[in-house]
Amino acid sequence: MDRMTRARASTLAAVLMGSCAMLAACGAGADGEAGESGGTTPSAATSATKAARNADPTRDMVSAVSPGKASAPVELKFSLSERPEVGRPIEVEIAVLPVSELDRISASFQPGAGLQLLSGQQMVAVEHPAAGVPLKHRVTIVPERDGIFFVSAVVLADSPDASLARTFSIPIIAGQGPAPARGGSATPESRDAKTP
Repeated sequence: MDRMTRARASTLAAVLMGSCAMLAACGAGADGEAGESGGTTPSAATSATKAARNADPTRDMVSAVSPGKASAPVELKFSLSERPEVGRPIEVEIAVLPVSELDRISASFQPGAGLQLLSGQQMVAVEHPAAGVPLKHRVTIVPERDGIFFVSAVVLADSPDASLARTFSIPIIAGQGPAPARGGSATPESRDAKTP
């Protein structure tokens, strides 16, 4: 396997893990709690959980995938308003999170193959954003067919020392997701067919 193929495989694996985490979060309860255990009373534990959630406004969001350094001065998180369906517009909530002191930050969004971007292509530039405070943005997309697709985000961050462009990938699993691989499991029609 050549280096380019390994890099693509690594990126795809990271994106799929992020997608699985996002889908698992969709199954959480109203408070996202699986249950309480231990010596703490349920009301005290619930209060502590709610306080921790209120402290982080991006708590219900998933980190977008980036091939860049983990110590970059900016992060990007996202959440979906509902499960993506083919032909139906869906809003993607974006939080661009400055990690360190920046002079200016802006972002642009591009749909990958299989997606249409209806609105939100540009995030307005923000001068001297506060570190740790998320900058909210929203894009509206329409999946054109079943599958796994990506919205690319390019975040431009100007610091007192340098300028940086960081690319993020936001995975979108539309409809039934990817088609099964050839030679894979039988289709529902062939399983349900009666044998003579």
